[in-house]
Amino acid sequence: MRPLLGCLVLLLAALVAPSAGSAREVLDSRVFARVGPPGYPEPVALGPDGLIYVGTNRAVSPERASKAPSRVLVYDRRGRLVRAEVIRGQDLGRPHGNQGLAFDGSGLLYALDRAAVRPRVIVIDPGTGSQRDYATFADVPVCTPVRRTGCSAATADRPAGPDYAAFAPDGSLYVTDIDQGLIWRIPRGGGRARVWFTAPLLDGPFGPNGLQVRRDGRTLLFAQTISLAARDAGAGLLLELSIKRNGRPGRLRRFWRSRPGDAVDGFAIGRSGRVYVALSVGNALAVVSAAGSEVARFPPSAETNALLPLPYDAPASVAFLGRRLLVTNQSALRSDPRSWAIFDVWAGERGIPLFRPVVAPEDRRPRMRLSVRPASVTAGASRRFTFRATVGRGARRRGVSGARIAFAGRLLRTDPTGRASVRARLSRRAHQKAWVSRRGLRAAGVSVRIAGPRFAG
Repeated sequence: MRPLLGCLVLLLAALVAPSAGSAREVLDSRVFARVGPPGYPEPVALGPDGLIYVGTNRAVSPERASKAPSRVLVYDRRGRLVRAEVIRGQDLGRPHGNQGLAFDGSGLLYALDRAAVRPRVIVIDPGTGSQRDYATFADVPVCTPVRRTGCSAATADRPAGPDYAAFAPDGSLYVTDIDQGLIWRIPRGGGRARVWFTAPLLDGPFGPNGLQVRRDGRTLLFAQTISLAARDAGAGLLLELSIKRNGRPGRLRRFWRSRPGDAVDGFAIGRSGRVYVALSVGNALAVVSAAGSEVARFPPSAETNALLPLPYDAPASVAFLGRRLLVTNQSALRSDPRSWAIFDVWAGERGIPLFRPVVAPEDRRPRMRLSVRPASVTAGASRRFTFRATVGRGARRRGVSGARIAFAGRLLRTDPTGRASVRARLSRRAHQKAWVSRRGLRAAGVSVRIAGPRFAG
């Protein structure tokens, strides 16, 4: 009887004891990483390799015609800078910046280049660093009673300003245009972006901003930075727009209205339905319930913000990292390099899965294979993992030297036999993915299965 009772006591203790992460209060905010020049961190995305990708957007700075090209900064899960991908082909004498990031099912990164002359989507291969254009955007005319398609419902003609991007399940890439007051749709495989939706409600010098596809795959949730509608009194909005079965836009409706002057920017959706919204002028992170009402914000006031070791200064984008949120601190208005940072905010929940369809044409490069030992571990146990990257089959199978393996937020290099090892302690989740890449070869992945802790008894 006593051994059984002991087992029950251990089990109950394990269930009620707070984990290291749960000891944090919801919206507890810490500095994840500082960001150096060219600064102005805006978009943030978690890559399938477990690394964090952050784009720089100097188009919002006073010195917009900077000679520094835009960069995509790559951090590990400890906030250490791993490398920087320099955006090529920009006209450095004109405003330029990276405002949106999205990954596809092949692990390729799609970056929005808000260039004054040639706004575009660039595809970056994180494994090789190669870049190519995926789509371009046009300066469309203002709509008239005669012209109602391929135009903007704005009251003034403005150049294209691609801002945020999100993939739908069918491979379409939807992109908000903060300047022209519209939403673009790029077909699977890329090409010329086409105006998909525009409306007078999206008009203004700061229009459609953050964007995400809801779990149903048929609803867009996007931000209107500042609404000029009389009923909104300068507040920002979250708007829902359905995608009909024929691919056309459906009904537009208000989901949430911010306080006047908040300036709604990027956001991320949790599995509870809550939406975590960056307020670029309100200098805070708002939490909106699944029903569309604000339930919390941090910092709660400007006075509280001023007392923080690093105040919120134009927060721009939000992305989930496990049960945490990564929030970029852009300092778009103050242009203070001391504010350039990424915050780590405790959410206490995970985000909804993002749609990452395979959209790139199949290439003919040889595909690598990646194996790992052990392939299954118990959560919380420190184990040494040994990987081997190979190419070829049967007698022609050989190890790949110098390949890069991303695992648990770390980067490894394979030896001449294709092997690499690392000691890691994995948290409780279904699996942990590892990715291997090398120039001239197609990337590959492998999963380590993670089981819950065992109880003796």
